[in-house]
Amino acid sequence: MSSKQLIGISMFAVGLIMPLTQLPQIRILYTTQVTTGLSIETWVMYLLCGFVPLIYAYINKLIPLILSNILWIIVDLVMIAGILKFNNVGKSSNFSYLVTVNSVGKIFSMLGFVLLSTAFVLLSLDLMKYKERNV
Repeated sequence: MSSKQLIGISMFAVGLIMPLTQLPQIRILYTTQVTTGLSIETWVMYLLCGFVPLIYAYINKLIPLILSNILWIIVDLVMIAGILKFNNVGKSSNFSYLVTVNSVGKIFSMLGFVLLSTAFVLLSLDLMKYKERNV
């Protein structure tokens, strides 16, 4: 077995194992139903940022990275769902829940702005290249 093959197999194994390292965190969240110390904003950013390497891996047909990023997205969604579900346990008001939902909304708005700006820049670059080819 060559070193390149060994690294490839190792990458595949690590790509599948790394997301599973969060299983203890998921188990604790769902068994204790305590969200203290867990930031919804952090997990939403993990989720949103996870789509970039997933798209890259898909475009470049990198199967280990595709599988790893799909697993990470599943982990992120499970954590987000748990934080949202258990955020109000034992609390007398919905204020904390509203703050959480507001924060998530702000993150999605910011991401939308970044994605639209990026799309505009890429479209502009394509138009400039098209114009140069047809001049």
